[in-house]
Amino acid sequence: MALRQIHFIAFISLFTFTLYIMFTWANLRQIAPFLSQSRTLPDLLAADSKTLASGLTNGHFTSVDLVDKSLEMIQKHDKYLHAMLSLVPKDQLRQRAEALDKERKDGKVRGRLHGIPIVIKDNIATVPDLGMETTCGSWALDGMTPTSNADIVDKLIQAGLIIIGKANLSEWAYYRSNDLPSGWSGKGGQCQSAYVRGGVDPEDSNNGHSNPSGSSTGSAVAVSAGYAPLSIGTETDGSLVSPASRAALYTIKPSIGRVSQSGIIPISHTMDSAGPMAKTPYDLAALLDVISGTDEFATLGGSWDELSIATVDFKKWWPGEDYLKPVESATKQMHTEIQAAYNKMEGQAKKYVGDVPLPPPSECFMLDGKDSEGVIMSKSPLRRMIRVDEIVADFKHDLNKYLESAENSKIHSLKDLVEFNKAHPDLETPPGYDDQGLLIDAQESDISIEDYEKNLSHLRKVARDEGLDRIFKEYGVDVIIGSSDTAIKAYASGSGYPVGNVPLGYLDFNGRPFGLAVLAAKDQEAKILQFMNAWEVTTEIMPKPNSKADCGNLDTLPTKYATLQFFDASDPKWATEKPFYSNIPFTQTRIANTNVINTSARVQISDIRGHKSDFTLDKNGFQLVNWKHKFCDIGPSFQEEGYPAVVKFMKEVLGSHVKVRQSQPRGSAPEDEKGYIGRPSKVAHNDQTYEGTIAKIKHDFGSQAPSILSQRFRIINVWKPLKPVRQYPLTLCDYRTCDERDGHRSDLVYPHVVSENILFSYSKDQKWYYVSDQSDEEVWLIKTMDSLARTEDVAMYAKMERTRSHSRGRYTDADKKRYEEEPMTRDNSPGECDLVCPQPTKTQPWKQALQVERDSGNNPLLNWEPNALDFGEKPWLKIDWSKIEGTGPGGVRSKSPDQMCGYSVGNLKLV
Repeated sequence: MALRQIHFIAFISLFTFTLYIMFTWANLRQIAPFLSQSRTLPDLLAADSKTLASGLTNGHFTSVDLVDKSLEMIQKHDKYLHAMLSLVPKDQLRQRAEALDKERKDGKVRGRLHGIPIVIKDNIATVPDLGMETTCGSWALDGMTPTSNADIVDKLIQAGLIIIGKANLSEWAYYRSNDLPSGWSGKGGQCQSAYVRGGVDPEDSNNGHSNPSGSSTGSAVAVSAGYAPLSIGTETDGSLVSPASRAALYTIKPSIGRVSQSGIIPISHTMDSAGPMAKTPYDLAALLDVISGTDEFATLGGSWDELSIATVDFKKWWPGEDYLKPVESATKQMHTEIQAAYNKMEGQAKKYVGDVPLPPPSECFMLDGKDSEGVIMSKSPLRRMIRVDEIVADFKHDLNKYLESAENSKIHSLKDLVEFNKAHPDLETPPGYDDQGLLIDAQESDISIEDYEKNLSHLRKVARDEGLDRIFKEYGVDVIIGSSDTAIKAYASGSGYPVGNVPLGYLDFNGRPFGLAVLAAKDQEAKILQFMNAWEVTTEIMPKPNSKADCGNLDTLPTKYATLQFFDASDPKWATEKPFYSNIPFTQTRIANTNVINTSARVQISDIRGHKSDFTLDKNGFQLVNWKHKFCDIGPSFQEEGYPAVVKFMKEVLGSHVKVRQSQPRGSAPEDEKGYIGRPSKVAHNDQTYEGTIAKIKHDFGSQAPSILSQRFRIINVWKPLKPVRQYPLTLCDYRTCDERDGHRSDLVYPHVVSENILFSYSKDQKWYYVSDQSDEEVWLIKTMDSLARTEDVAMYAKMERTRSHSRGRYTDADKKRYEEEPMTRDNSPGECDLVCPQPTKTQPWKQALQVERDSGNNPLLNWEPNALDFGEKPWLKIDWSKIEGTGPGGVRSKSPDQMCGYSVGNLKLV
């Protein structure tokens, strides 16, 4: 088919989702290629701090340039990655950078990392003056104000680093539930890997190959994505090593006590430590010097002939499928490459000992049938924190102590936290993320001093005396190596000794990095760093995330060029006037029914034929699925036959309650003779705004609305062809490639209600897709709204003056009051009552014209009965949902709650 014969219908499938929602378990892909550099600024995806420091010293760029580029990277990629929870305001960051640039110019350089951006984990306290919150990923701490910085924060500031923001994490450092995916928090949603094609798979295990791991998830992803060359995370048991290994980074958890934990939200003081993450061993050592208050690590060398190395049999240690859901090809590849790494060490190290007899923790950490490490961290039936020999080692005790002194906090104890989560399911326990078993067990636990001392003594003995110390002494080795995917990290937490990660390879099947864990004796961080230096010299450079991995190599899809229609945002009138469409002809004033100005753009559009499985609702905002159902009648009686079929189909696809809000037959003619088939829009748009969606659900579902709004809900457009598509295929834009500046709110004026949609201007960064020769058995599902989370973009677009950190997540308390608790009248008629959507600050030209029409009494459209139109669409019959099995509250949900994830409210479009 010749290119000129194909026309496209433009539809921005999920930009409202981008504007209004932050995914909490979305399946998305890698970051896009880096933008062209300003000045001579290097590629931040690859640049390390040493390279950046050299550029600053030589005047190639400034710290202000670095800050601006970091924010640009975050703006571009974090809609998908969700690595950041809060950012320092841009003006404040630039002031800090300018001051450090001036110091450099004046000859005052504070150290190796002067003027370098850094990200810190959101369990590390900062005072409000620094422009960030400290929430541990929980809405329960939203607004809490620490009275002082964590000690390591003051050290970072004194060393001249620029803290740009707080990183997302597994909520409460993965101490809320063992059944939540790593990298998820109520405030931040699901953090995604910058490498993994396809993002987090909902069917994967909680630390499976698709997961970025945690709990220091955002700290790792932020560095790998080029937000900053350095970050700080924390680890109790694996929370630095695991996410670093899956982000192709170096990291080290120092010996317990080397780095101050003051001001860090705790789990266990016997096992907790903050630690650095970086792309190179030098960067890692330089940052470790800063946070530990030393100057001994950055000058270390490292060569194989100085190292004595032991390795464990990684196959004996390999994790079970509950932790790492097996993928045969991945397991085979990892085993092959780990063994090759062992062989390299054997051939180059001064001394090499393979398969040393270090037993897995599951074989030796147990005491009286309980995991001693779990008892101390409160992860077993014995769960209460006590003070023993000045060592505070229990989550309950530590957290209560931390919260007691918290100012402006909603909670002041672990008990308060548990109750807050129960009282705010929309914020903290949405369907699929509703477990807080560890918190509840810790609150209800009790342990005697004798039991605690016995477990701690046993843990130290097996981890130190009979474990690591025995291997180091008997075999005369400096470090012990194993897979970072195994439980070897638990020996570091059990002993209090240091452990690090070095990157090793990437899985062929999805791009996930993996690495090796390196353990050393107490206070022997230098040995780990020496190993890292030797490893880096003899190991291939780890490739950066790039567009070739994005969307499963979808850059190679066949493409066409077509002219699409977009909103023309360049007209100066939009500075004071709001766009609108009116479904009411202005017969008296005779003004136009719209003030919208469109423009065209030549756009490259990729064909997903053969790659349907690479696109999903939660990853791209749309997906193509097969549905063989044939509709016999699309007329006024369609609801009786069609809606139940749609409900059944969508339940099978989404596993949720389904309610069909409306149906819209579309055709190529302006309107058919029966009056119920109209043309589809050809202008790039999204049907929903967040506020409008809340109002529509209230309007359409009446008494059922509170039940829907109390859970996760989504608006899904089901776009089903009635015959094979040869002309006007639907084209959709991947929401991740949109910028919030592309979207423009528009009023939709109907006889009895005013709603809103989003019109879009064109950007060269947008990526558009279609499917060639779409059959009548292929159906587009287009997600236009999802309440699971709201990004800061909706705050910007709604002109709500909230900071990034405040606007993250599903609803703030103000949102709940404004959109969920206020009553809504059934007749929201324009000119007679308040608008459904918030009053904009711009003028609305239609309002005066509409009043003239109403006053004249000559406009028949304004004399229809209330609710005769459903937001401007053709009349539709309401269904008795109680007669359709499983669609109402308590339907399927009560039969199989594990398969439910809230409500999906759909618009069926037949074309």
